[in-house]
Amino acid sequence: MTAATTETTRLTSDPVPRDELRGDVTRLFEAMAAGGVGIVPLDVAYAVVATTPGGIQRIFEAKRRSYDKPSGMFGSWRLSRDVHRLDARRHAMVRELVEEERIPFSVVAVL
Repeated sequence: MTAATTETTRLTSDPVPRDELRGDVTRLFEAMAAGGVGIVPLDVAYAVVATTPGGIQRIFEAKRRSYDKPSGMFGSWRLSRDVHRLDARRHAMVRELVEEERIPFSVVAVL
C-alpha cells in the first residue's frame, strides 16, 4: 500500500501567517536597504520596489524602461504633500484617503 500525498495549493488571496509575513517584510526591507530590489505580490498585480538610487536603476534596467517614461511609486500622505503640485483641497483629499480610509497609495504624477 502506498501513502497518499496531499498537495496544498496556496493562492495569493490566502492570508499569510503573521510571523511569516513579519519575516518576509523584514527580509524585503533589509534587501532594499542594501540596494536590492523586491517583487511584492498584491491583490491584483505585483510591485517591483527599491529604496535606493542603485536599486531603482536596476529596476529600470531590468524592465528595459526609459527614464523618460514615468513610473508609479508607493508613498505616504507626507511624501505627497512635499512633492506633488496640488492645491490645499486636493492635498486634503489625499490625506483623507490615505490616512483616514487607509487606502494604499500609488501614483504617477508630475513632481
